[in-house]
Amino acid sequence: IIDHVHRLADLSRWLVERGLVTGELTSVVVREFQQDRRSVGVRAGTSDRALAPLLGYLRRLGAVPPPAAMAAVTPVDVLLSEYRRYLEDERGLAAGTVKHYLRCARTFLIGLPGPLEGALLRLSAGQVIDFVRDWSTRRRSTASDMVTLPALRSLLRFLHLAGRVPTGLAGAVPAGRGRPRNLARPRAADHEHRAALAGCDRDSAVGRRDYAILLMLSRLAVRGGEVARLELADIDWRAGGRVDRSWQRQPRRRAAVAG
Repeated sequence: IIDHVHRLADLSRWLVERGLVTGELTSVVVREFQQDRRSVGVRAGTSDRALAPLLGYLRRLGAVPPPAAMAAVTPVDVLLSEYRRYLEDERGLAAGTVKHYLRCARTFLIGLPGPLEGALLRLSAGQVIDFVRDWSTRRRSTASDMVTLPALRSLLRFLHLAGRVPTGLAGAVPAGRGRPRNLARPRAADHEHRAALAGCDRDSAVGRRDYAILLMLSRLAVRGGEVARLELADIDWRAGGRVDRSWQRQPRRRAAVAG
């Protein structure tokens, strides 16, 4: 906390010395602040990550302008921008996971032959398998199992939902070996999970809500971020599925919600 407060004080003094107000703290001005600090020998707290809490706080207050959006200029950039929104809004993934998924997606997309749109329409399971084989050969490690394979499945599901590829190819991604320390973990709900479900007071509204959340987490492998964004209007209670709102937001993940 002390470090962040000192950083805010340094930024305030820097703005005063240059006759600037907080409303003029654009992304370009932030870069100048970082460069000036580095030029006088300051190393700690000059990275984007170090300034993110400070700038995020000021932006939430409306005291400084929002960050400048980078314009997507290539077909790959445009597609990755759509994919980012899908990961953040639809999937609710953490920032670190989004970063890794986008990196893997870019590597896969730029390796496709010919113009992107046509290459996606012609994409085959054989190309997906060849990419995974070549990637694993270059890496010579289990890193592709831990990051690349889930990321590639996610990208292929998105491309199919968005209509960029005619068929679903996520199943063509080979299964990874998995982390050794995860092999002993149960694949289904054990007695402790069942005890957690039984501990919900289903006679109360809060207990029924908690029971439904735990049930989705344990049986459907729904992520916490997805549960947090789920609303009653998103569920088709008669059909036992999720309401299709693709006409409101594209792409929209269609996931069955049982019972």
